[in-house]
Amino acid sequence: WDGLEWLYARLAVDDDLAVPAAVPLGILERLAALGVPRFDLDLQGGARGRVTLFYVERALHALARRQGDDGRWDEDDRVSWLVLGTFVGAGYTFRGRHPFAQVVSRALAGLRDRPVPDPRVAALRAAVLVRLQAMAPADRLWEPTARALAELRTRWRDASDDALATAFAAMAVAYREEVSPPIDAAFADELRAACRRLAGRGDDLALAAGAAGAVLLGDDAESVLWRARLAALVERLEEAPRSDPYLFWFAESATLRCRGEPFKTWRDW
Repeated sequence: WDGLEWLYARLAVDDDLAVPAAVPLGILERLAALGVPRFDLDLQGGARGRVTLFYVERALHALARRQGDDGRWDEDDRVSWLVLGTFVGAGYTFRGRHPFAQVVSRALAGLRDRPVPDPRVAALRAAVLVRLQAMAPADRLWEPTARALAELRTRWRDASDDALATAFAAMAVAYREEVSPPIDAAFADELRAACRRLAGRGDDLALAAGAAGAVLLGDDAESVLWRARLAALVERLEEAPRSDPYLFWFAESATLRCRGEPFKTWRDW
């Protein structure tokens, strides 16, 4: 939790929007894993939960102010989809009376029909649209979501050794299984195998992304193998500079699903 001050101090000075966009997603993962309902903080979240959501809301307002007139945040659509995913991950859609409804609506209008040549962007787009469709079913989402999922297979196979593309693809498939109907089991198995290979590659980002994806797709986070790998990762991250938002996000996602020493260490970090 001490890392929050470092993470959000960068909001005012960091030109790479991937930093303030990815970190709130990791924080929201932590709240969910700790059993802190987003709208029930006074009963179960306590002061820590309220302070954490203050940081998340502050980050979202900062991101909203940086949205362009065309609905995007950056010429790099990967960044724009990641920022949109942050609002969706925080529970905000284009519906409802909240300060971010127009932000989400403008982003969808600006991003939905743009070509997506990059595998990372294709996977991230699919994950965001599937989650948004689950939260706010709408006719205008069905066609772009179906197209994004169809393109995901081809685009991801061109970059199956890429940590970010594989983790984002795993999210899309895992989220899809929460809605209707699930992607075929063969593709999910292919993704899970790729996540396991990533985790054994040696670098920390690949380990965190592979672990997060594999666990989302059904691997047992409490198995001896995952506990050992995640315990070693957490130990290294305690001593390393906290400079990679994706590493933070994926490590958060995987570790908080692993009950045991890695979870306890990360929880108290």
